[in-house]
Amino acid sequence: MIVGVPVSSQAGAIGDIVRSARVALTRELAGLRGRIVVVDTEPTDGTAAQVELALGDDRDCLIVLPAQGKVSRGRALRTLFEVALERGARGVAAIDGTAAVTPAWIANLARPLIDGAFDFVAPRYRRHPFDGALTRSIVQPVFRACFGVRIEQPMATEFGCSGRLLEHV
Repeated sequence: MIVGVPVSSQAGAIGDIVRSARVALTRELAGLRGRIVVVDTEPTDGTAAQVELALGDDRDCLIVLPAQGKVSRGRALRTLFEVALERGARGVAAIDGTAAVTPAWIANLARPLIDGAFDFVAPRYRRHPFDGALTRSIVQPVFRACFGVRIEQPMATEFGCSGRLLEHV
C-alpha cells in the first residue's frame, strides 16, 4: 500500500500529513507493507526537511521524489502512480498536501482497495447546504449524464485507487 502525497509549497502542513500516514500504515493497516511517497513539485521550499523532521529515525518508509523544475499536480500524480506500478502496490491512497487527515481517515481510503472490494474510493465531504453550488448544479449532473455514475465529489483531491485500476489506465 502506498500513501502518496503530491505537494507544492506546503512545507508547513506536510509534517502532520506524514505523521498521520505513518500511524495509518503501522497501526491502522498493520501487517501490510506500506510506503509513504511524497512527490515534491517545489523541491526548494523546505518540504523534504520537514518530512525528515516529522519521521525522525523512521526514514525507510519514505521516498521523496523531487521533481525537476515546477511540475503540475497532474504530473505529480502520474509520477506517484508510476512509482506504485513499479513497486507492485495493491493500492494508492492519494492525499492532498494541504489536507488535515487522521490515520483512520487514510485507512478508510485504503481498506476497500486492499480488500479488493473497490478500484476507486473517494471521500464524501460534509458541506453546508449552500457550498458547492457549481458542483451540485453543473458538474454532478454532467458527470452522471456522461458516465452514468452518481459521484458527489467528482473533483476530490483525496482518493484511493487500486493497483488494478492503475494498470488499466
